[in-house]
Amino acid sequence: MADKEKILESWIMVEHLSEGDIDLKDRLMYKFDDLNQADYYDLFQQQLNKNKIGKNGGLVLYFDIFDFTKVVDFLRRIYGLKAPVESINYGNKFTLALYFDRDLNFDDKKTFYTESSYILKKQKVPNETEFQAVEQDLMDDKLQKIFEEANEVDSSQKSEKFNEAVAKVFDKCGFKQKTSRFQVVHNLETDATNLHSFFINDLEYAKGVDSENLRQYLLGNQAGKRINLDSKKDSPSFNPGAFKKVLEPKNYPLGRFPSETRYALSFMQQTAVNIATMATEANKQQIQSVNGPPGTGKTTLLKDIFAELVVEQARDIVGLGDDKAIKRNGLEISVLPDKITENSIVVASSNNGAVQNIVNELPLVENLDSKFKDIDYFRELSNSKVETEWENGKAKLNIEANEDPNKFWGLFSLEGGKSANMKQICDYLSACIPVLKRRLHSRHPGI
Repeated sequence: MADKEKILESWIMVEHLSEGDIDLKDRLMYKFDDLNQADYYDLFQQQLNKNKIGKNGGLVLYFDIFDFTKVVDFLRRIYGLKAPVESINYGNKFTLALYFDRDLNFDDKKTFYTESSYILKKQKVPNETEFQAVEQDLMDDKLQKIFEEANEVDSSQKSEKFNEAVAKVFDKCGFKQKTSRFQVVHNLETDATNLHSFFINDLEYAKGVDSENLRQYLLGNQAGKRINLDSKKDSPSFNPGAFKKVLEPKNYPLGRFPSETRYALSFMQQTAVNIATMATEANKQQIQSVNGPPGTGKTTLLKDIFAELVVEQARDIVGLGDDKAIKRNGLEISVLPDKITENSIVVASSNNGAVQNIVNELPLVENLDSKFKDIDYFRELSNSKVETEWENGKAKLNIEANEDPNKFWGLFSLEGGKSANMKQICDYLSACIPVLKRRLHSRHPGI
């Protein structure tokens, strides 16, 4: 197997096994010790009431909890991998999770079956098609039918039918109470989220893709010499010469995001920004990655990269000559060359919330240095709701001011993706045109 395919196979395996962790120390995770005569309904309601779980909350049943070390040991055997010298705690996984709302109605859309359980029970690593078939059969057939009657009966029969359904799951699947738990949660959408990887299909697809960018991303720069940017002085790989070259004045960006100037970039943040914005032909061909847990400054770093691209575009526009100008209404208007329009910025994520957070954060006035509080980049529009309305077959832009007219400093970022968001972007761009015309007219009254 080629190195590229080995890396992708390993990545896919990690993605498969990254779902479905369980924290047995969670104070809202309960055993079945207080179960009385198989009255699951009463036991669950007691804990829901005790913890004051509201309408957005509910309960999750976790069946067949096991030590993930068993799966790790199996994978080591089949792949011939040696165990590490140090002791590692791999935590716990579960086989199946069932979700119920505050009234203990079964939610079949949130049923979750773990792949680590499949591997442990079948003693084989499934391909994506095999696993999806097993999980789909479980959700669409067995479980849905078991809880169908319990969801539909009136309140007088609810507890009886619910208890029968839960008992049937234990019996049919061979689960035991001593290896199962239930958890009460205040918000079913955010407090007990178990998700399969978003990337497995893409990684499978990547196996058949042959591109230089993909090879460099997975294998590193094999054509040239790899430079190790290790900033730790006590490390054998410490490389001050490489940093000296990257941090030469000529490699610094022309612009910086107008954030609080007292919060300067850290040494490694500035190094990453310089590398990303260095004007070299090789740099334009690279995929670059910055890794780090939440709160380590990835967004802060991106802001300076964004600022550099905007400043570069402005400099290029100002420096345009007359050789590509067109005349209109007595004025010469330069045609934008490709080098100005090619630096588009797209922020993408498998998590919509992550995109929304960065899009909404970038234009916030509160994040600016006090010297830049008066920035006006279509400021009025950025603090307004803009949408197209139709009257008598004609489109009309409706602009309605938000409650806080000073929240944003300008139209720096907008959310894309779904068609409604793309339409909104077009509406905002359309609203910019009359603003630009008014500014042009104020400077050239005769136009």
